Amino acid sequence: MFHKLTLVLVLMVLVSDGLQGQDKGKEQALTRIVDSKSFFKKFKGLLDFEDAKAGEVVNNKYAKQGVVFESSNTKKDVSAHMYRFNGGLGGMLCIASQEPTYQGKLTVNFDVGPNKGVGVSQVGFHLAHVSKNGTVVEVYGKDKVLLGKLAVDKSSQGTAFIGFESKKPVMSLLIVPNPKIDEDFALDDLAFKAWKK
Repeated sequence: MFHKLTLVLVLMVLVSDGLQGQDKGKEQALTRIVDSKSFFKKFKGLLDFEDAKAGEVVNNKYAKQGVVFESSNTKKDVSAHMYRFNGGLGGMLCIASQEPTYQGKLTVNFDVGPNKGVGVSQVGFHLAHVSKNGTVVEVYGKDKVLLGKLAVDKSSQGTAFIGFESKKPVMSLLIVPNPKIDEDFALDDLAFKAWKK
């Protein structure tokens, strides 16, 4: 009896710890995707930012594809940077806050262009150079309702894949660094799938 009770309590703690940013007892909206290779094979419209020029502000450059970017820094500019991700999909360009470079929070807004009012159902991208628990991705639905949080749980040579699918339309992401662990990051290889009405 004692062993069964202990097992039940351990399972309750594990389930409770797994509900990142969600109310206990509610169905989780997000399912994490861990296999980056199979995820990226599905997408033809991958944004690798190789069409941008180093230093170019890209806040609205990809609005027609259904995404805009904004930094929490004073000018709110997000720009292309020459930085090759170890373990990414290749290429020499990525995006990050312009000034101070690679620092501050980054908003990825899908409520534009073809996704306006619709959002997306699947998202995947690489972050670098990041450390375990040094960066958290907050996922927001309609009316800015928090659907969940995904932390960088591991990185390979400083590069981490963040991927998920959602049972509810995703309208935006907020990428938040933890200055005590890792205040710098850049984003590359962004892929997303529009929500089907």
